[in-house]
Amino acid sequence: MVTMAAQPDAAAATSAKPFRFSGRLARTLLVTGLVATASGHVPVAIQHIAQVPYLGWGMAAFVVAAAASAGSVLVEDRAEVWAATCALSLAALVVFTVSRLVGLPGAADDRGDWSNPVAWICVVAEIIVVAVTATALLQRRQRR
Repeated sequence: MVTMAAQPDAAAATSAKPFRFSGRLARTLLVTGLVATASGHVPVAIQHIAQVPYLGWGMAAFVVAAAASAGSVLVEDRAEVWAATCALSLAALVVFTVSRLVGLPGAADDRGDWSNPVAWICVVAEIIVVAVTATALLQRRQRR
């Protein structure tokens, strides 16, 4: 007599486990992204402090905030830290987009300058930070 092996439930066989960031992977991506974007802003901040002080000091504050976020992510595993990190990178992306589309007061030369390679490195790093933090925060929320 031939016995049939138990067939796994069809729904269980087709549904894959959702991707979950490991703490180490997410933190590595965040710290790398934050360091990359902060590093890209340092020379531009120095240049803009002399030319357009509000913009230069704003970039300097962003560099300090990005470095502080990177340190906080390594030390604190709290949703507030991850949300603040996400907000910081989102704000940088918004300011970049506005500066390229309509320009910022005193910095009209940035308007339409979409070809700056250092700017795009920062943009990609900021997008990675937003994607990782948003994904990790959503996953935390779903686990509760």
